[in-house]
Amino acid sequence: MDDDIIRIRVSSDNHLGFCESDSIRCDDSFASFEEVLVKAKLDKCDLVILGGDLFHDQKPSRRTLHSTIQILRKYSYGDDPIYIDVLNSESDEGLLQTPTGLPNFLDPYQAISLPIFAIHGNHDEPSHDRGAESLSALDILSSSNLINYFGKSDNVDDINIKPICIKKKSTYIALYPLGAINDERLNRMFEQKKVFFHRPEDPRYFHILIVHQNADKGRGRKNCLHSSSIPKWIDLVIWGNEHECINEFIEIHTDHTKVYQPGSSIVTSFHETESIEHPKYMGHLEVKCHGKLTKPQYRLVNKEKYRYTQFRPFFMKDISLSEINNNNNDFNLNPLDPDIENKLNNHLKNQVLDIIKLAQEKSKELYNQTPNNMMFRIKEPSKVLIR
Repeated sequence: MDDDIIRIRVSSDNHLGFCESDSIRCDDSFASFEEVLVKAKLDKCDLVILGGDLFHDQKPSRRTLHSTIQILRKYSYGDDPIYIDVLNSESDEGLLQTPTGLPNFLDPYQAISLPIFAIHGNHDEPSHDRGAESLSALDILSSSNLINYFGKSDNVDDINIKPICIKKKSTYIALYPLGAINDERLNRMFEQKKVFFHRPEDPRYFHILIVHQNADKGRGRKNCLHSSSIPKWIDLVIWGNEHECINEFIEIHTDHTKVYQPGSSIVTSFHETESIEHPKYMGHLEVKCHGKLTKPQYRLVNKEKYRYTQFRPFFMKDISLSEINNNNNDFNLNPLDPDIENKLNNHLKNQVLDIIKLAQEKSKELYNQTPNNMMFRIKEPSKVLIR
């Protein structure tokens, strides 16, 4: 939309190709990823930011690449107008892995209607494949002008983080990409002051850092990126790699810098933070300047419509036998009972069936809200995940 608001769709850890050999779950990752893009088009977003681990494997299969390209072609190509401008100079060419070195929507030979900016994660990081050049699966997509892949650092001596500077009327944002790096190495680089942020001098910029690292959650000094390492002038950090969705801003070392953790779009581990108790949302960020010489304000639009519907629910429940009422006539947990094993099995079976039924009801509720005309949908949504 032709106004002052920059609308940004945020997603991370899509893990395309996860469980692709499973006849039931093989399309789950593609369905949730496509939902991100179809809703971004419906909401007339100006750009999409992907926070790493777009692919589950460093060398995705041909089926995974084929399905990903199908989705990206459908939603990134088109004749819809783009209202954002890029302010980087010609000397900044090469920040992106696109054919021109600049965002794909500036290429005169292709019509891009939805710009997608992506960093790599630890699952799809670049590697040397029978050659000197280090390449990621994202390089293939970016060289085809399907996405704008940035945040790739080949220099082992230092890390230079140069932003993509974007303007929409009076609103300015700077996107600082930092693709996944070994946590210990990254900590050492910060300690040795070998990480350089190239900050625009214009005070009107809203600064967004995109990272894919372990967060500081008791993992140890060297096994995560500490929030204290993030420059205090950064306004917002989009934090990938952590699969728990926290659909609100998190405060870190200052009252100024906020963190948004989109989480993963698909369940990859049977961990409590990926259960239905922690709903998964795609982020919808809006940045707007209210005066020509003022810094933009921003908000996270926290609406239920941004919850994933192409999502296979995962329910987790603990059953404690010590809490069972032994006076219950239906089930008496008496170890001396000769039929105790059958009674115990039947009790646990009924508990599991109750959880499955509850999960199926939630799956049906979500699935009925799915947008139309999608190429991929989860197969047999009644097949739910429980632990």
